[in-house]
Order: sequence, then structure tokens, then C-alpha cells
Amino acid sequence: MTDHAAAVPSIGLRTPAEFVAGLRSLKAWAGLTYRQLEARAAAAGDFLPYSTLASAFGRNRLPRRELVVAFTRACGCRAEETAAWLDAHRRVAARSVRAPAASRPDDPVWPLGEELAVLGYRLIAAAASRTPDPITEAAARQVIAELADLARAGGDPRGQ
Repeated sequence: MTDHAAAVPSIGLRTPAEFVAGLRSLKAWAGLTYRQLEARAAAAGDFLPYSTLASAFGRNRLPRRELVVAFTRACGCRAEETAAWLDAHRRVAARSVRAPAASRPDDPVWPLGEELAVLGYRLIAAAASRTPDPITEAAARQVIAELADLARAGGDPRGQ
């Protein structure tokens, strides 16, 4: 557990399954059991029930941010390593959120098109994660500016 380079998540984590696999690797690096992790988290003032951790590791869904924080701290990660895991969590969450496909081209649910709907869902995911994402924020500002320009010009965002 002395080589902290192993405590940093891979930049290539793209899916919830890959993220959970990365957390499993971190657990192996730390060499701790679920109960030991629970005890270390409690000693640090975090709440990390071993049963919740075991359940999260048994699935391929993205765990809650709070679990990631408590787990990485319990594994012995430094603040910057925990921050790297949270950044990876944010990236995976943003990639995982997809807008449902429109049922037909004139579907009123997605009048601005699928691309904007996907961006909207990503914005919601970023807001839910409470982590600023400069790329998403910049894209949102650009979309809002383009829609404002279009509205001022009297155009239809659907191109009709």
C-alpha cells in the first residue's frame, strides 16, 4: 500500500462497470477486508457499512459519491487521490446519462433535437453531482447563447 500511484484511477474509466472494477482494484491495493474498511471509515468520521460496500461492489452501477469518498479515504488515499476518483466518477456519470430517443422526428418532448436533450441530461447529472464541470458549463453557455440569438431572430430551434 506504499505505492500511491496505484491509488489513482485510470483516465480510461468510461463506464460504471469499469469504475466499479477500478474501485475493486483499489480495495486489492489497500489489502483490507470490508469490515476493516468500515472500521477505518468510522475512525475517520465517515459512514461506510461493510454490507453497503459489498453490495456496491457486486453490481456494475455507479455508486454514490459519498460512498466513493468514504471508501477512498478508508483505503488510505490522499486528498488529491480522492479528488481524482471523484473526477472519474463525474466523467463516468456524465457519459452514462443519455436522453431517450425521440419516438418520431416531430416529437414535442425533444423539440430542440436529441443533441440538446443529451446536453440537458448531462447538465442535470453535473448539477446532481454538485461538482463543477467547466466543459459542460461552457457547452451550456454556448447552447443558451445560440438559442437566445435564434429567439431574437424569430427562428424556430427545430429548423422548421
